[in-house]
Amino acid sequence: MSVDRKFEIVRPTLDKIHRLPLEVANLGLISPNSTSPLALVDGELVQIDTSGKWARASDATKPSHVVIDERGDYGVQASRKLTAVVGGGHFIANTVIFNSGLTTIGTPVKYGSVTVETLARAGLVDQAGSGIILGYVMKVAAANGGKLQVLWTFN
Repeated sequence: MSVDRKFEIVRPTLDKIHRLPLEVANLGLISPNSTSPLALVDGELVQIDTSGKWARASDATKPSHVVIDERGDYGVQASRKLTAVVGGGHFIANTVIFNSGLTTIGTPVKYGSVTVETLARAGLVDQAGSGIILGYVMKVAAANGGKLQVLWTFN
């Protein structure tokens, strides 16, 4: 399934959400044609690495934040920063970066490796077991045009 927007804030508006502009650990993460590492897409999860820079999420026990692709922001590569990483606050969002097994409203979600359009991404999976709960399923994809709606509660 190819979707134009892989992640979008439903409520509140994007200007009401705190952002965390930090450099990326690897420039390939923000290079649109990069395959090693695979470039980040909106809705994918990132974490702060040991050098204080953004890296693709890889550990469910560490805080994860979501990348938002701001259309028309062409300064990202020059600044080496992800300027639209949501850093806190509660919000409701639709995403396609999730495990297709999330089919129950109210299910808690955490970081996990997911496959989207045949590519491995850092997305949302069922919180079963350990890991930081990032939010809860509000609408399942089958009832929301193929996008999972999540209430993001992690601050």
